[in-house]
Amino acid sequence: MNSTPLLKALSILLTLIFLVMGVVYATHLSTPSASFSTSYFGYPDPKPMPNGEPKDMVEVPGFIQSFDISPDGSMIAIATSQELILYNLKTLEKIHILPLSEKVHQIRFSPDGKQLAASGSIRRYAGSGPLHVKIWDTASWGIQYEYTSASDGGDGSSFGALAWAPNSRQIAFSIPERGLSIIDVKTGKSVAELEDFIVPPFDLSWSPDGVRLISTGDLGYGLRRWRVDTDKWVRLFDVRPQPAMQVNWSPDGTQIASGHFGGTVCLWNTANNQCEGYIKAHILSVDALDWSPESRRIATASGAIRIWDSHSGELKYSFGFLDGIVYKQLRWFNPQTIATLEISYTQYLPSTIRFWDISTGEVKLAFRGWDNIQGLNNGGMALELNSVQISPERTVIQVSLHSDTPYTSIAGDWNLTMTDSRGRIHPLTDITPQTMDRSLMRMVQTVPLQAGEHITLDLSGFPQNGKMPLMMDLSASPVRFTFDPGALQIGESLELNEELEVNGFPLHLSGVRKVSANELFFEFATDGYLNGAMLSSPASSGSSSKITEDDKFTVSLLFSEIPNEKIEVEITRLYYSAYGPWLLEFQVAGSMFTDLPVVSPPASSAAQLVPTFTAQEPIFLEVSSLSEKFNNSLVQGPGWIHVVNAIVTETRQQGQTYPPPYYQDEQWLEFDFENRVTRSLTTHWDAEKNILQQSISTGRHHVNLTSGETMEIPTTRLTLDWILADLDYALLHNQTVLHEESVCEDGAPCLLITLNDGNINRRTWINIETGQQVKIQTSQQMPGEAENILYTQTFLSVDRVDVPPQNVLDVFSKVVFPPP
Repeated sequence: MNSTPLLKALSILLTLIFLVMGVVYATHLSTPSASFSTSYFGYPDPKPMPNGEPKDMVEVPGFIQSFDISPDGSMIAIATSQELILYNLKTLEKIHILPLSEKVHQIRFSPDGKQLAASGSIRRYAGSGPLHVKIWDTASWGIQYEYTSASDGGDGSSFGALAWAPNSRQIAFSIPERGLSIIDVKTGKSVAELEDFIVPPFDLSWSPDGVRLISTGDLGYGLRRWRVDTDKWVRLFDVRPQPAMQVNWSPDGTQIASGHFGGTVCLWNTANNQCEGYIKAHILSVDALDWSPESRRIATASGAIRIWDSHSGELKYSFGFLDGIVYKQLRWFNPQTIATLEISYTQYLPSTIRFWDISTGEVKLAFRGWDNIQGLNNGGMALELNSVQISPERTVIQVSLHSDTPYTSIAGDWNLTMTDSRGRIHPLTDITPQTMDRSLMRMVQTVPLQAGEHITLDLSGFPQNGKMPLMMDLSASPVRFTFDPGALQIGESLELNEELEVNGFPLHLSGVRKVSANELFFEFATDGYLNGAMLSSPASSGSSSKITEDDKFTVSLLFSEIPNEKIEVEITRLYYSAYGPWLLEFQVAGSMFTDLPVVSPPASSAAQLVPTFTAQEPIFLEVSSLSEKFNNSLVQGPGWIHVVNAIVTETRQQGQTYPPPYYQDEQWLEFDFENRVTRSLTTHWDAEKNILQQSISTGRHHVNLTSGETMEIPTTRLTLDWILADLDYALLHNQTVLHEESVCEDGAPCLLITLNDGNINRRTWINIETGQQVKIQTSQQMPGEAENILYTQTFLSVDRVDVPPQNVLDVFSKVVFPPP
């Protein structure tokens, strides 16, 4: 019997059967297990944040930046602004502490729990610096792998996303160069890279089999699904959502959840790469999401936490709402518990990790950190809180200064002022070690603070509060222009019209003048933002800058001899002003309290109660008698002396900003039974009665309320004499001392005393009837008999009062000095 036709028929039949089964199977795979579009609308509002704190609350030092839980659930790693801390989740004890020097973006345990990775940006200025990835071995805490990117990133949140491969050997992270990098941790070598994203991926996740990687940041708001072993990828795209912020592959591998700006969630079918579940989960954004262990639920978070059925889109639970916070991280801990990290965006509330019971919305455990470390950014300059340590004796605070742009710093000195929520001023004593760069960092000391106090730090300079001179160093990449000085004769000017762009600033070179055989003056026009520059040329010996009127400034370029040929000129520095305030506000947290070494008080300075003079000449005895006469008429028994004098500065140096041509100096001096000065307030007023600067002292403690400068001063006896010390010195050193009768400005008879050291004349007019020194004038002796008057001080009033006005007493009540 010939069986060939039968076998052929059977073969065709089996082929058809398998073909049909394949089509059915493929159709089954392409058909979504759930197809829905749901929203939180129509559901009850989320349960509010529970009142009070849970029984188990751990105070964490620093602002909490990120966290992760070990795969076995035994410990939690918390990255703060201070350090990376490992806690035992059963005993809540610290297991280990690792130092941190960067702003951490993410930390992740490897799936086997044997490694811990952290990504962050090295802080070089206020934006961010290079990406830094570090991986530790969790047994020895030795560093297994370390990477630093060649380029800087954006704000530190758009790169550095971490994702461990399921095999715990490979790790993927986003990089500033708009791409992804996958590293073999054991060898430290690159496994694969992608560098053509529209932005660095915000988030990424491995498939459970470790073959594929899904990431945000692709073109068209899409996701990119990348098969690492073949380097092939596809784009997941849906027209409905905005760009993705979060992405996470489900544990069973069948779905991918993505959270988007606009508050929507897409649930993608991994069989056909289609968004078959669409949820309006939050109002503005989805800041965190994670899958439940059994892959049936997803938790999403923004200003509240919501739990969704991943197959139907049904909202199961909603809780944790508190106005002013956002949940920036979420981890499913076990089927009934999730952990979240919350930070404040409008109120100063502590950064906190909470472990929630999803069915009740109650908090089981919390780790509470600081509420804020970042100051207000004005003019590209901001303060950052590095450390606060409070003991029963003192508070030590460390801050650093950051700029938006590299190589920018304050062109001069800077200080800090500090106030609490009641408006009280806390004088800060500078204790910055010599090993610190004072131009970028300060360490200060003040009185002990109380838990819960709201503290405000501000950057201050002098003489103009609220205005800070800044300098941008361009020497590493200067802007160049050429000029031929041989075309000019000495004294000639040349009009120029050259537009320059200096690190983003428009600068117009408008002219040049040949001042001498050694100096050129270049004139620049700006939009009023820039106010100076420094120039350099291969043959030059120096440069200086001065502001002129009408949004212009000139820069001098010095030579030993100006070349007669074309030269290349470099702009090496730019100067401009920023306007504050630069407020840094934080609340005193429990973790700031610690033990600090007791500091011995500074050795007491010898009390200058009675100055000692040695001169016995008649002129000295006469002036001393007049001074004592006036002193005794006012300083008898405890009370206050009020002194007001006007100061006219008649000769000011180029570029001098303080003192102004005219101001009034007002002093309130309190003295005790022994005539010792116990408190004082000094205010400088301009002609319009605006405060230029103000300083206050109590006992030996003194603080300039304008600049923030604090110091210790010796105890002094109150005296209304301003000449005896100089007169005593002049007589002992054989300087010229002249004595003549004169008339005071009010017509009263005056004694005029003139001291001359060969260069400076100092004249003092003393009212003979009262003994009051009413006027002081200082001048410089010029060639011949000419004089150049420098400044004149005229005493407008000197009065004794029992109690000063309330506004003066209010200033004293606002300053918190340490106890004597």
